[in-house]
Amino acid sequence: ATITLDNYSTADLTYRIYARDTAKVPNVNYTAPYTATVTDDESPVITDHSGSMTVGTADTIILWVKATDNIGVTSATATIDATGHSMSWNAVLLRWEYTYTAPSGSTVSHSYSLSVSDADGNTASTGSYTITVYDNDPPVITSDSGSVSVGTGDSVTLWVQATDNIGVTSAKATIDAVDHVMGWNPAQSRWEYSYTAPTGSIASHSYTVTVSDAALNTQASGLFTITVFDNDAPVITADSGSMSVGTGDSVILWVQASDNIGVTGAKATVDAIDHVMTWNSGAVRWEYLYTASSGSTASHSYSVSAHDAMMNTASTGPYTISVFDDDLPVITADSGSISVGTGDTVTLWVQATDNIAVTTATATVDSIGHAMSYNAGLS
Repeated sequence: ATITLDNYSTADLTYRIYARDTAKVPNVNYTAPYTATVTDDESPVITDHSGSMTVGTADTIILWVKATDNIGVTSATATIDATGHSMSWNAVLLRWEYTYTAPSGSTVSHSYSLSVSDADGNTASTGSYTITVYDNDPPVITSDSGSVSVGTGDSVTLWVQATDNIGVTSAKATIDAVDHVMGWNPAQSRWEYSYTAPTGSIASHSYTVTVSDAALNTQASGLFTITVFDNDAPVITADSGSMSVGTGDSVILWVQASDNIGVTGAKATVDAIDHVMTWNSGAVRWEYLYTASSGSTASHSYSVSAHDAMMNTASTGPYTISVFDDDLPVITADSGSISVGTGDTVTLWVQATDNIAVTTATATVDSIGHAMSYNAGLS
């Protein structure tokens, strides 16, 4: 006889074997009870699963499987890269689950399969599937150049240091909304950009630094300020040089100069004494009116200097102011018209002053000059 068993039970069966003859009233006999042991030899059936998945570095995903069984699924396993991981039952979603965390430092893909088992060890598997790992972690900026100062026309290095779970692949400095590619300096272990300040402006500039990895995850730092200061001295293009001037007379000491920002002042230093120069817009130069002493022909030395608003200074000299005497003596008294007897003598005389000194005198009689001598007693 053939017996078909219920698929949903492995309970033992008790049975007897009966025999009867063909008499009008059959004679029946049967054996003692026998036991039939029922074993489950049917594998579970997987009905749904997580399949191939994508996950960010260091992030987690749930690998899952749904399955039915004639008796009941009792366990499940997720095998990732040949390593088995026990799955747990989620009674709410009616599925077996395993939470997988991707490595933080690698974007290598991983393969996995799923298997379910019943109490008798019947199994069903599905896979293999791929876990694709992508980098979604931005770099971390650890240090940067911050706000900096630079002189006009000079250069300053903007820099940034950063780490990344996979690797920083590029960096940029964005100055006044314009991007500039930074280069890698292996000696300093940092990304750098050399910024050159304009020569003709002290306007400040703003900048940020940004680092990126191969997946274009980015991290920025800033806003920072580039403060530009003027450290370029004026350039003297012309000056009055060495000069000559008469006693008591005046001469203009002057200087012409250019500057990247602008010349704001100038001075003439005569015999170590500073004199402020004034701007002559008509002559396009700075000037100082020097008046020589009336009572001396001693020479004087001078220099000229020009400066800008930051007191960057350019000087030229020293030069010589040669003083010459161009002032006539002043006759204060003389002998005038006189009378003298025949054969007699008369003194012709003159008194005079001079800004420096009277050194000689001459009496011209009838067109003939006669040197006069000094009488200190009569002054």
